[in-house]
Amino acid sequence: MSLFGRWLGRDPAAALERARGLLAKAAWGPARVELTELLHRLRGRDGVYREEVQALLDRATRELAREHEAEADRLQEEGLFEEARERYALAVELVTDPAEQERLRAKIRARAEAPAPERPAAFLEETAVGPWAEPEAGPEELPPDLLEYFEVLLAAMEPAEADACRALGPCFARASVLAAHGHWEESLAEYGAALSEHPGHPRIRMEQGRVLLFMGRHAEAARALAEAREAGLDRGELDHLLASAWSEAGEPERARALLEEACGRRPADVEARLLLGDLHLREGRPEAARELYDQALEL
Repeated sequence: MSLFGRWLGRDPAAALERARGLLAKAAWGPARVELTELLHRLRGRDGVYREEVQALLDRATRELAREHEAEADRLQEEGLFEEARERYALAVELVTDPAEQERLRAKIRARAEAPAPERPAAFLEETAVGPWAEPEAGPEELPPDLLEYFEVLLAAMEPAEADACRALGPCFARASVLAAHGHWEESLAEYGAALSEHPGHPRIRMEQGRVLLFMGRHAEAARALAEAREAGLDRGELDHLLASAWSEAGEPERARALLEEACGRRPADVEARLLLGDLHLREGRPEAARELYDQALEL
């Protein structure tokens, strides 16, 4: 391996080949993670792979946006309006063309005109370590080396946060990868082991609560998430998750109060406004919901 390859930590040609393989399988999300990590490591250097990596990353991003939109259209047709809104929002975040963004935003605005779903649907924040599996899709095949894959997931984080997660040890790492692939029970066991090593650690409790929320164990999720917040963890996503858990556990008043507080404390918190809008919509207040959706789109 060249000196450049050793600096990178692994052969860039091999990483690029893995990304090409993922693209060939139409695995746009994993390919994007792989290419983003590789491009980040190539930053500031005139590597021969950089131009191709950027082109492949652009392709993966476009295809992933199309995939999210197609899935949102399907969900909308089936009456799963909450899930469709989330997918459209993901597509908006990925596209860069203003016309395309406005076209997708129009679909989100149309959501406010739709009737509230007959059954409650959990608000699930998907900003955990890595791309998470869909709750209903069942477990996905695990990568051969969980700890190695954990490093791929960390590449999408800011360096300081990645270092903090890495410092929580191999149990936390395995739990994160298991959760990202929908292996909920095994993930909970690993998070429990991580808590044994770091008693009461708020980040571990937050991720544990996230898994419990995905599993539909709403009351347990609310307890874990509330403990993380009481321990001083101040993150927007923690507020979103706790509000979701309270809402699904039959405590919409607590959820609404928390989301209103989050909107006041974080004026640029788009997700808090979307979740609060969803809550108003579920409770039969479409005008209030539409106002919050418009605020989120402006942000």
